Amino acid sequence: MAHVRKIDVGIRQILLSVSIVLLFLSIAVLFNHPYYVLAVIGGLFGLFLTVEPRVGIVVVIMSVFLFDWLSDVAGVLPRQMTWLPELVIAVLFLKVYVVTLKHGRLPRVPINKAVLVFVLFGLVSAVINDASPFVTFLGFRNYLKYVLLFYVVSCLDFHEVFLRRMILCVIGSAFLQIPVAVLQKYYLSVMPSDLISGDLIGGTLGAHTSGILTIFLLCTISLLIGFFYTYRKKRLVCVIGIMLLFIPMGLNETKITFFLTPLVVLFLMRKEIFKRCGKTVAVFILSALLLAATYKVYTHFYSEKVNIDDFLFSPDYLKEYLLTEYDYLDGSLKRVPAVIFAHEQITSHLSSTVLGVGPGNASDSFFSEGVGRYYRMHEGLKVDKVQVSRMLFEFGYVGFGIFLYLIYRVYRANRTWRSHAEDRFWKAISFGFEGIVFILVTTMVYANSFIVDSLAFTFWFVAGSLTAIRASSLPGRETR
Repeated sequence: MAHVRKIDVGIRQILLSVSIVLLFLSIAVLFNHPYYVLAVIGGLFGLFLTVEPRVGIVVVIMSVFLFDWLSDVAGVLPRQMTWLPELVIAVLFLKVYVVTLKHGRLPRVPINKAVLVFVLFGLVSAVINDASPFVTFLGFRNYLKYVLLFYVVSCLDFHEVFLRRMILCVIGSAFLQIPVAVLQKYYLSVMPSDLISGDLIGGTLGAHTSGILTIFLLCTISLLIGFFYTYRKKRLVCVIGIMLLFIPMGLNETKITFFLTPLVVLFLMRKEIFKRCGKTVAVFILSALLLAATYKVYTHFYSEKVNIDDFLFSPDYLKEYLLTEYDYLDGSLKRVPAVIFAHEQITSHLSSTVLGVGPGNASDSFFSEGVGRYYRMHEGLKVDKVQVSRMLFEFGYVGFGIFLYLIYRVYRANRTWRSHAEDRFWKAISFGFEGIVFILVTTMVYANSFIVDSLAFTFWFVAGSLTAIRASSLPGRETR
């Protein structure tokens, strides 16, 4: 691979990004109705981003991993401030669009056709179902806002060192969750015992985001496993890092840890066992020991509330738990029943089986005008609880298949390139990215994996970075 030109991102950009974020925070806290001030500052900030897009990426990372918590948990930010990453991405994507017009051709990325087909399919579905344009727009926003980030990262001329450091910042955000989770657990320990719930331990990712936190940490662990295989002298550091990242998963009462962790390890090791047997056995042993330790922590803190043995060793109990239709707390559908319900609803008509009911038409929204018609129709059931149920409702089986093909295109491009990659860092990221793909696709029945900000950002930012590095190594292409 041709060597990618390197440049130091500089401390000034980081300090400037922090200053901008703090400025937005200050205005939002000091004013009850800050929209007119934010409009002026946002316009100036947008103009600045077109000149220095690196600051925009730093701002997006900071806000994705912090603003939901500041809004939903701390209560110091209005909900509108959580839209900052989308606004920044929109401004940067506009620059990609201008560059595309200037060169007269689309950027060379593996998802162009898949994205186009997905959008056209969604528009046809919206027209046939007479969906509100505003609802349709918000529906596409759910699925595509971080796809735009993929284009920004892969098409703008970011330098390799900058992308490398931003990925390390994402990994650093995972380690930030450790002290935050410990403090959250300490806070819970002084609450009445009947109120104690690990669901409240979500780090800085928002309110009731324990499951999202576990998924994000497992994505990070996948990257660390990539480093473990690639960097001989840093294996001990990787092992320590993986061990530390299991701490929040032991504290936050997420049962998915015990099921998803071995699946991810098996997926990543499926071919390595024949190539690097010693390292693979070490990863298996480490995973088993960490799961055992997590089990001990879980039983120590939550044995009076939940018998984890029933979930792990009683198939009948697990089946009953998964198929229990309604959540006893709010009466909404639970995860698997939500998928079954979506299937039953759309298969009642051929058109909805194929096309769904239109983007956004089965989703809730911050705006009352943006709540989907079918979400209102089944009010209280929360039919958009997980991504599979949401996408089956809104895009039908064909549209859902197109979305999965879009993800497959990203996965295949990365898989093809990894065997030829020479840079150890990007080879490790490429290896770990396969685990991220597996985790997010698998958990589409558990959460809105490609919609939740922290998860969608991680996937599309890493994918875009790998695409940018891959493009820089193509013959006849100028290095970045």
